[in-house]
Amino acid sequence: MKHETSKPEVESIHSLDEIRQALEKTTLTKTIEPDAYADAAQQFVDEYGTDLHMLLGEDDPQKNSDCAITMQ
Repeated sequence: MKHETSKPEVESIHSLDEIRQALEKTTLTKTIEPDAYADAAQQFVDEYGTDLHMLLGEDDPQKNSDCAITMQ
């Protein structure tokens, strides 16, 4: 007898299109206001990071929450 374990589906708060638009806006910030990019990138991660992990099917969005954003 096969025992299947399935995770309950978690609904993301933001749609994929909303996340894409926010990422484009954040990327544009790097061009327009380079000094504000680090804050904009961190705000993007804070607001959309969990939803991105869910959409990508990653199990534990919290394990990557401590990643630092670095400017290149």
